[in-house]
Amino acid sequence: FFFFFKQKTAYEMQRGLVGSEMCIRDRAYTRELSDQIAKLQEDLDAEQKVREENGEKLVMKITEQISKFHEILAYEKKAREEGQNTMFRMIEDMHSKIAQEIDQEKKERGETEESLIKLLEETCARVESVSYTHLTLPTILLVQIQVVAVSLTK
Repeated sequence: FFFFFKQKTAYEMQRGLVGSEMCIRDRAYTRELSDQIAKLQEDLDAEQKVREENGEKLVMKITEQISKFHEILAYEKKAREEGQNTMFRMIEDMHSKIAQEIDQEKKERGETEESLIKLLEETCARVESVSYTHLTLPTILLVQIQVVAVSLTK
């Protein structure tokens, strides 16, 4: 007699595994799954490391930009202050010059006024010493008008 065994399908074989046979079958699957999980973990760790590096680079770039911005602000503040100081000095110089010109003009006016008063006094002294008998009426009026006009400006 010959016995022929029918070859079992994979489904039939798996269904029939029990105990240690099942552990042997699952060990290969578990190892493959464990390898895939380890690979995924490595990929995640590498990605996290890249992200951290990129984050650090980004923080450094932002810090550099903020530092540059502060430098620019400090430079512009200094330039603005220098401009303001220059304008204040110019205004003070103009004020000083105008004050000097006003003082000079007052001095010149005073000198001119003194000269005019002296001239007026001399003219009045001459007029008083002159005899009016030979003058005509319009000339006398003209002399009096001029004297009145000069005395009003005094």
